[in-house]
Amino acid sequence: MCDPITLMMMASSASKLVMANEQKKAAKNEANIAETRAQQQAQQEYAASEKQLAAEYSETQRQIADANDEDLEGKSDAIRAANKSLGTLRATETALSDSSLGTILFEEAYGNAMNYTRIGNTTDRKIDTLESNKKSQKQSYINRTTLAANNLANASAEAEKRRRTASLNFTSQVLSIGADSATSYGNLQVAKGNY
Repeated sequence: MCDPITLMMMASSASKLVMANEQKKAAKNEANIAETRAQQQAQQEYAASEKQLAAEYSETQRQIADANDEDLEGKSDAIRAANKSLGTLRATETALSDSSLGTILFEEAYGNAMNYTRIGNTTDRKIDTLESNKKSQKQSYINRTTLAANNLANASAEAEKRRRTASLNFTSQVLSIGADSATSYGNLQVAKGNY
């Protein structure tokens, strides 16, 4: 049977071991909570980025449709104006010579063709700009999700480091407690004269 001093030393060592183990568990739990929080934040960022990209794409597609509608309306207006002008020319064609009428009709047709081309080119430029916006929106999505993934990887690495540090600290404390106990036991034996 052990003497009371030895029992107190053993109880003290056991108490220190329990506290060291609780500290390790708490540190690992905090690291796990931080990692879980980082995973949730990354998932939220992914979802928000996807939602934003879908909304931006939808708006861009709407603008492209509007640009095509404007193109159609512009060409339709130009055709109506050309038909009205042509109708006016036909009504007065009896007073014009064939060469004069031909020249006027050619100039009118050439002007109309230029108007159609300008309207088409303007629409093409608008659509090209909007398509370019879609590319930048996609790049923004990639940047946001990459940043979220990097933040998650960093948080996971930090959590793993904290878990390892907690285990190493526990091991260090166990070794320290063991060394202290051995020293104290040795000192006790020397004091008792049992060396």
